[in-house]
Amino acid sequence: NAATPSPIADEDHVWAFFGTGLLVCLEAKSGRPVWQRDLVKDYGAYDITFGMGSSPRLWGDQVYIACMTKGVSYVVALNKLTGKQVWQSNRKLAAKDDGPDAYSTPTIFQQGQQPSLLVSGSDHIAAYELKTGKQIWISSGLAIDSPYGRIIASPVSAEGVVIATSANPGGGGLGHVLAIRGNGQGDITQSHRLWKMAKTTPDSSTPVCYQGKVYLVTDKGIASCVELKSGALLWQKRLPQGPYHASLVAGDQRVYFLSIDGTCSVVAADQTGKTLSTNKLEGTFYASPAISGGTIYLRAYQRLIAIGG
Repeated sequence: NAATPSPIADEDHVWAFFGTGLLVCLEAKSGRPVWQRDLVKDYGAYDITFGMGSSPRLWGDQVYIACMTKGVSYVVALNKLTGKQVWQSNRKLAAKDDGPDAYSTPTIFQQGQQPSLLVSGSDHIAAYELKTGKQIWISSGLAIDSPYGRIIASPVSAEGVVIATSANPGGGGLGHVLAIRGNGQGDITQSHRLWKMAKTTPDSSTPVCYQGKVYLVTDKGIASCVELKSGALLWQKRLPQGPYHASLVAGDQRVYFLSIDGTCSVVAADQTGKTLSTNKLEGTFYASPAISGGTIYLRAYQRLIAIGG
C-alpha cells in the first residue's frame, strides 16, 4: 500500500503529487492540465519502504517538495505556474535501517519577517531559506533505536517554537517529540532544545499547536496535551478505539481527533481536556480533516463529507 500525498490548491490551481514521482498542475475550475513533471526522471528513483508520501507545500509563488528516501533525498522548490526549478538542496543525512525514509510534509515556520521551510526526516529536522534553499539550521535527536524507526508526522510550530516527531512502530509509542527554539543558526541540537517527550508519542498523526498548547495522539488512541514552551503535561486520556492516523486539527476552542473507523472526538482546547462530543461517520478514514470557511471536510475511502456549523 503506497503512502499517498495530499493535493494542494489555491483559488486558481490544483497541484497533485503521485507516488510515481509525477507532479501535475491543473486549472482549479476546468481541470485542464497546465504543466507536469516526472520528478523520478528528473532527480532519481525512490527507495522507500511504503512509497512516496510527502505532500507538496504551496507558499507564495513556489511549490516545495521534500523527497527523503534510502535512494535520493532532496528538497526542491518549483515555480508554481511553470514547474521550473527555482532551487534544489541535497538532504542526504546519516541515518540507518528505515531511518532515511520519511513521509512528512514540509511546513512553513513564521518568525519575524523571514518565513522559512521546515523539513523533518532522516533523524533530523532542518530549516531552509524559502527563496534560495540555503539551510539555516539543523537539529538531530529524532533517531529511534529500532530498524523500523522513521518520520511520518510533519513538523508544526507556534510562538517561535518548532515541534518535531519521530515514530516507533511496534515500540509501544516510545518515539520522540522535540521542542526547539526556531531562531538558531547552524547545528542547534543542544543549544536550542526546549524539551523532549519520549513516551505516548504519535506514529503518523501530526500534532497541532493551539493557544500555547500542543495536542497529540498515539496510534492506539492515547491523547495528550502539553504546554508548548515547557513541555509540562496538562492532561492525558484514552480516546475511543483507534488506530488514529489522521492529523489533528483545531479551531473555535476545540480539537478534533479522527480515528480510522470514523469516530471523531471533539475535545475542549483547554487544561481540562473534556470531551464535548463523539461523532461517528461511516467509512474508513486515513486522511486528515481539512477546514475552510467554517466547514470541515473529511475524506473516507469511498466518499467526501462536508460538515457545516
